[in-house]
Amino acid sequence: MPQAKKIMKNGCRIAVYGIRFYAEGRTF
Repeated sequence: MPQAKKIMKNGCRIAVYGIRFYAEGRTF
């Protein structure tokens, strides 16, 4: 199921952005 893979990839990307936000002290 390519769609499931796509969603998983997006989830990982969102997780990375969230970690980065926390690391930068939520400057935005």
